[in-house]
Amino acid sequence: MNTKLTIVHLIFFSLISFTTLSQTTDLDKLNLDFEIMKGNSAKGWSDFENPGYEKGLDTLIAFSGKNSGYIESKKDAKTFGALSYYIPAGFIGDKIKLTGYMKTENVSYAAGLWMKINPNLGFYNMMDKEIKGTNEWNEYEIELDYKDVEAESIEIGVLLAGKGKIWIDDLKVTIDGKELKNVKKKVELTAEIKQSLIKQIQQQKNSLDISSEEKLEATLTPLIESIGNKKIVAIGEDTHGTSEYYKLREAITKRLITEKGFNIVVLENPYDDIEVLNNHIKEEEISKLMKKHLFSIYQTEEMKSFLDWYKIDSIRSNVAFKGMDDSFWVSHELLKDKLSEIQDNEITQLIERLKDAATLSVRKYNRKYKKSGKKARDENELGAFTYQIAIDLNDTLESKGLLTKQLEEYLFNIKNTYINYFNLKNKKPTQSRDEIMAERIAYLAKDPDSKLIVWAHNAHISNIVIINDEIGIMGEKLKNEFGNNYLSIGMSSSKGSYSFFENRFVNGDHDFDDELIQSKIRFQPSESWETLFNEADENSYYFNVKKIKSGDVYTKLKLITFNKETKKDYYKLPILKMFDSLFFLETTNATTPLDD
Repeated sequence: MNTKLTIVHLIFFSLISFTTLSQTTDLDKLNLDFEIMKGNSAKGWSDFENPGYEKGLDTLIAFSGKNSGYIESKKDAKTFGALSYYIPAGFIGDKIKLTGYMKTENVSYAAGLWMKINPNLGFYNMMDKEIKGTNEWNEYEIELDYKDVEAESIEIGVLLAGKGKIWIDDLKVTIDGKELKNVKKKVELTAEIKQSLIKQIQQQKNSLDISSEEKLEATLTPLIESIGNKKIVAIGEDTHGTSEYYKLREAITKRLITEKGFNIVVLENPYDDIEVLNNHIKEEEISKLMKKHLFSIYQTEEMKSFLDWYKIDSIRSNVAFKGMDDSFWVSHELLKDKLSEIQDNEITQLIERLKDAATLSVRKYNRKYKKSGKKARDENELGAFTYQIAIDLNDTLESKGLLTKQLEEYLFNIKNTYINYFNLKNKKPTQSRDEIMAERIAYLAKDPDSKLIVWAHNAHISNIVIINDEIGIMGEKLKNEFGNNYLSIGMSSSKGSYSFFENRFVNGDHDFDDELIQSKIRFQPSESWETLFNEADENSYYFNVKKIKSGDVYTKLKLITFNKETKKDYYKLPILKMFDSLFFLETTNATTPLDD
């Protein structure tokens, strides 16, 4: 991009972040066509008082109606003039589009529409289009990701950089193709709505007694009976490091297996590592296996309690334990072990190539396979090679009648792990982690005899996408595919302690040796879902969310992942749209790290 244009972009972005704009709230009376007057000005429109730029209302030239907005500069200044219009956020949607008509006259530098989603969530000003010179009325548009969870306001306008004159008229803002007045809005948690929700929860909640296994069993019975013949039950948590959540999930899981015929438990952990853990669970000490093959956050006494139960022969013969996260580390070893007795040179070579593509550097891979004529230019291309080798191996095994159900599953997970390298190489859209995890779960669920229990964070199992068009995709995709056969159970608390680790990238390497640290919850807002639930009952309980008439009520909700809590871990969300059932415990405790 032109250096000068980049400078204008940055200056404008910085300036608008600190400018107080007129506020317009009546969506039926948005003045985007400059026809509503306030004195001699267009109501709701502001300008940036940059020297050398004249801005205002033109009552003689318009695309339609009587008026248009204009900016003019007679000096070829290396700065800009801009008009701006403020719209409060609060809309629900994914994509926001600004369209409008612009006319230019002798523009020396550039002109264009601009749009910004606050606080600093999205910005674009068309300076890279270099619209200049003299042009009659033309329609232009800008589209941004809306990010409705975090958006606080929308700012739009027009910009002139350099000398010349521009006119702007008939602007329109739409979200997902709908005019703003027709877009669904978030409902704020008013005192009246809060009391209504508290009353509804109190009327239909089930008390939860976790003081002993016997009492817990008894209080869980209504939930177990209500699950019926679901295909997938996803059990969440608002932190990965809360002891009570694991105890609850273990108790629910055991009953679903023994009473409802569920036969697969899927954990938010690398697929291949859990397969290796399964292969060695009988002969190796369980704590050592956990430290080698489970994310550090799961290396706890609470997880060990479940695995000690799972490794019993009578349980393992009927129940499979699976992972749903990327499998970069030992998938090739699984294939090699499974195919060790097959004497086939073609298959042996493909497994060797798969291992090399997955484990060697680009330089070492190219050196070893320089005669093959398939050198990798970079790590992305080497990842795409890995994906293709997995396809070739799948096809070869199938052609030779050697593709078992287990081998097909291994290769499916390898392909999913490397799919985005293939997508990048072929200029296709990449898939998010949530999308890939959803595909892995759906793959297991395609077996008509399978019934799955999923252990993952609240943010992943949510029935709706909740953050940045990303987190929640897993749950939403599964809900869309399996409908009422997918049940999501959220878990929440308002105070206490939790475990975390400081490594930012949970799956960045295969050394799952991060130290677990304990901390107290510090930033719980006074206005939040957690405080509302606490007001409904200070004791522990759960309730059927579907029985609560809530609308799209939004307020703060805690979502702490693997790392230490920050103020940014509280999102304004519609929790009663996110889950089918919800557990609330006032005070919870950190998980207990495994004994060394």
